[in-house]
Amino acid sequence: MIVKNQNKDESVLRFEASTKQKEYLDLLAKIRGISRQELLTQVVERFIDNNLQLIKNYKNDLEELNNRTSEEIKMQGE
Repeated sequence: MIVKNQNKDESVLRFEASTKQKEYLDLLAKIRGISRQELLTQVVERFIDNNLQLIKNYKNDLEELNNRTSEEIKMQGE
């Protein structure tokens, strides 16, 4: 769940994690030398970046398909 903080220009992301998942998060954060909060922020940033890239790739594929289809229609009409 994402909650918009009304006093600041930021959002808060809440999620449920099991005890084991929290242990893994703490371990990963410790290995990387950062806080659990910083680790979670990095995870969310990478998730967003990866999804934006997937959307961009999908858009490019659709444009390419549209261009090829338009060319084929033009060639059939000649």
